[in-house]
Amino acid sequence: MFKTLKHKLIYRSSWQSFYEDAIEFPNSQQGQYAFLERKNGAVAVVSDEKNNILLIKQYRYPIKANEWGIPGGGIDQNESAQQAVRREIKEETALEILSCEKLGSFFPLSSCSTEKVTLFWARVREFATLKSNQYDEVVVEYRVLSLKEAVKMVQRNEITEALTCMAILLVNEKLKNV
Repeated sequence: MFKTLKHKLIYRSSWQSFYEDAIEFPNSQQGQYAFLERKNGAVAVVSDEKNNILLIKQYRYPIKANEWGIPGGGIDQNESAQQAVRREIKEETALEILSCEKLGSFFPLSSCSTEKVTLFWARVREFATLKSNQYDEVVVEYRVLSLKEAVKMVQRNEITEALTCMAILLVNEKLKNV
């Protein structure tokens, strides 16, 4: 559809690269397209045997606010999405995962980022051992609540992180159909 005329790297870090390309549209007009090439990620709704789930409140620098979310992060080289989500859960919560089911893979911002994130539903026995190792992002607060209450938080716009919203709603739908 678009023809790349010039591919220009603007910035690179270990997590991401930012590009600005000169492009030609299908109608032969020319323009600029900036996008982020990011490491793929994996996140998980973590639930116990009673279908209570874990939310983590973390400070998110780009939006300058604390935000509720679910454990997850980038997939390292030579690591599967499931290995990454298990590692991230361990780093952020110290919880041991009993099982981990893939819910799907999504492009959270396909208009401006290459990142693909795989969503999982991870099961733990209980949340008694919950703690952060303060790996790289400070966990401000943990909250364990019923899946029903988490769905209400999504509906009330109290959870605004898109992947967290999608994962909670997917797990809720999955349980409705069991």
